[in-house]
Amino acid sequence: MIFGYQIVKTAGDSMSPAIFDGAYLLIKRRNTYQTGDIVYVRHKRYGNIVKRIVSGDKKTGYYIDGDNIASVSMMKMGIVEHVRIVGMVRMIINPSHDNNSLAKN
Repeated sequence: MIFGYQIVKTAGDSMSPAIFDGAYLLIKRRNTYQTGDIVYVRHKRYGNIVKRIVSGDKKTGYYIDGDNIASVSMMKMGIVEHVRIVGMVRMIINPSHDNNSLAKN
């Protein structure tokens, strides 16, 4: 971890087309998260995953979901506690140079 940032490599297509299999992500912890944020989570059942926040808050927890229809549904994942969120995706480096993008936060 450098200056509070962490780099992780993805595996799977649950967040495509925004994030492809093998992409590198720059992650940073925040005190709060909001709907639409892409987050890196240490899920109790599914391990380390990257998903988008659909709803929720710090107090009650968050519902998260993948962008791809093939992703595990948010109902199966259940509510994710705030402490399980490692951080928000700040930068996405997809495998192809044509698909590099920056997160909008």
